[in-house]
Amino acid sequence: MDLRQLRYFVQVANLKSFSHAAAQLNIAQSALSRHVQLLESELGVRLFDRHGRGAEPTSAGKVLLKRAARVLRSVDETREAVIHAGQGPGGQVSLAIPPSVSSIFAAPLIDACKRDLPHVTLKLSEGWTGDILEWLLIGHNDLGIIYSSQVNDRVTFKPINTESLTVVGASNDRSLQRRSGFALREVSTMPLIVPPEPHGLRKVIDTAFAEHDLTPRFAYESQVWSVIREIIRSGLAYSILAASEVEADIRRGHMISVPIVEPRLKRTLGVALNRERVPTPTVKAVFDILVRDGAKWAAMIAPVKVSSTQR
Repeated sequence: MDLRQLRYFVQVANLKSFSHAAAQLNIAQSALSRHVQLLESELGVRLFDRHGRGAEPTSAGKVLLKRAARVLRSVDETREAVIHAGQGPGGQVSLAIPPSVSSIFAAPLIDACKRDLPHVTLKLSEGWTGDILEWLLIGHNDLGIIYSSQVNDRVTFKPINTESLTVVGASNDRSLQRRSGFALREVSTMPLIVPPEPHGLRKVIDTAFAEHDLTPRFAYESQVWSVIREIIRSGLAYSILAASEVEADIRRGHMISVPIVEPRLKRTLGVALNRERVPTPTVKAVFDILVRDGAKWAAMIAPVKVSSTQR
């Protein structure tokens, strides 16, 4: 077992596809398969169940994935610590951000790191918060932005921003144009598009309806952010989101955002890291920037609550 084999294995396990992993690694799929087969032969276990849709880690594969991710991260951190010794924090930090808020945090974080941490390279990826939490726990990412509703005893979490949730719909929707607020019981009768479980926003929505003994009308589920936006803009369904998450669409007149006022629903986003891993000084430095400046970045667009159509 060598580091290259472990890196190849982790890539296949994370992508659940030999073809996608080969493309990411820029090697032939046959060569990638051979390395994984050699690893399986050495360990004497099957690491993947291969099927038409890709490859799923077996129970043995899941154990190896968790440990291999830790080994590879430790090797990378050691290399970075030696290279950047005496220069202050340096090296690569991987951060996963939900697609609905990546436009809020990505650009200002890059600017802040260029200014305050010139030797740090950010590796940014998008994913729904349920996936991000899993990536943190298996060591695939150093940091992740998730909802407070997802926090457990395996992560360290610091809140960044709390916002009220609103009903979001198409800008030409007359029923929204006439409204200044909605009761949650009214929202329960509206066709909604929401992300599937176990993502953080879905957990917030499900908990709110359950606490008020309401059964929501989930017309569509999607974990593709562009699909959710298109369904809303087309008028096929509404969604429950913070206004800042669709700020660009509101400004362009594509969507309307109306507050939920009975009761007021809130969602809290924050930055999390795996408590079972001691963060490097570099990871901690990026974590501290997000905690220090995240609310300020979010506040820059938070006043955008309604479109001109509503007024």
